Amino acid sequence: MNVQGSFRRRLLVTAVTVSALFVLLTAAVLERAFRAAQWARLDAQLEAETFALLAVADKAEDGELRLPRFLADDRFNQLQGGRFARVLNEQGEEIWRSASAALADWPLAGTMPIGQASIDTSVVGQTPVYERRFGVAWSDESGDSRYTFVVAEASHSFDEALSSFRWTMLGWLAVLGLALVVMQVLLLRKLLLPMRTIEQELDEVEQGNRQKLGEHYPLELRRLTRKINQLIAFEARQRERYSNSLGDLAHSLKTPLAVITSETERSSPDMKVIAGAVERMDRTVTYYLNRARAVGAGSSGEKVRLDMVLAQLTEALRKVYAEKRLVLEQDLIPAEVEGVEGDLFELFGNLLDNACKYARGRVRVTLQDGNGSWRVDIQDDGPGIPDAERERIFRRGVRLDESLGQGHGIGLSVASEIIRAYEGHLEVSSSEWGGTRMVVTLSRMSP
Repeated sequence: MNVQGSFRRRLLVTAVTVSALFVLLTAAVLERAFRAAQWARLDAQLEAETFALLAVADKAEDGELRLPRFLADDRFNQLQGGRFARVLNEQGEEIWRSASAALADWPLAGTMPIGQASIDTSVVGQTPVYERRFGVAWSDESGDSRYTFVVAEASHSFDEALSSFRWTMLGWLAVLGLALVVMQVLLLRKLLLPMRTIEQELDEVEQGNRQKLGEHYPLELRRLTRKINQLIAFEARQRERYSNSLGDLAHSLKTPLAVITSETERSSPDMKVIAGAVERMDRTVTYYLNRARAVGAGSSGEKVRLDMVLAQLTEALRKVYAEKRLVLEQDLIPAEVEGVEGDLFELFGNLLDNACKYARGRVRVTLQDGNGSWRVDIQDDGPGIPDAERERIFRRGVRLDESLGQGHGIGLSVASEIIRAYEGHLEVSSSEWGGTRMVVTLSRMSP
């Protein structure tokens, strides 16, 4: 099971789960609302029937409350007609009931205070009912009397309406939930389309049919594709660098090997010539190995504290050149770059070593914020580099000692290769003391 398939499946399960929860919660809320509406409707109907009973009730000459045998609502007149009524006196004794409950056992539920009403469940015979009790006061010439009017309705109509609504609602919500899942699946397919496109483009890159990923992705994926493109470009540069370095190495070793071969074939070889050729081979191998190993920008290197690298190099060179009694100044701020610590030690070690080597008595290194980059400014008070040499000293095969009498020229070439690998910039000019000034600009860490 691939990662993307697993991701898709998790999203689908989440969508189905959310839809199911939505349907269940919506069903619960709608059923609660419908039940409340039905309960309010039942209360209103029973209240209306109570007032209808009060309208036809009257007191006889003997002071007893009388109601007609037959009521306007025919359900009160039919045995087990579904609607029932009765009247209780102040002592809670039944003094009248409708014909629909004539032969049924109907438990007494007590009287109600005047003007108050309540709805409870009860049973009339074998029929479950909801009964509403309402307390009234009857005033006439004989005085005040208290009665409780009870009106009941079979619960099956209420329950059937609730059940019908519940199944109808669940049916429609199931259709709605299914439609919602389908819409979410279609939406997820659309949202995941860029991921599938990335997968296809990566396959094309792997097969050599394209050089990098496209740039038409949503904002949330651009950082990912940018990083992938950086890695692809880095790998391409590394392959090219290794290929070029190996080719250059083989070409550069031909001449000293030819010299050694020629000398060994002589009857009395010149050992100084052989030693010079071997030294040249050693310098050449060192140069190309250092150039090829530069990691550069776009790699998966760690975070490196640039200020700490410069501080350690400055302290080490202060001891190395202690006899010159150099004044090594440093003005550093905290700074991080993305790469390999060894590359940075190699780069700035070569530049600082050259500055100390040619300085008369003073070297200064400054680390500054360059508005989106870091600027490392290295100055010395040495003889400086002529304008005509500033471009040439970094070329392969050109040594600084040709004009200044020291070194092999390998360090500056390696430094130049590392700066290019890190997509940086190197500027050479005159220092404020008349010596050499080298300013290296490196990009900050990737966001």
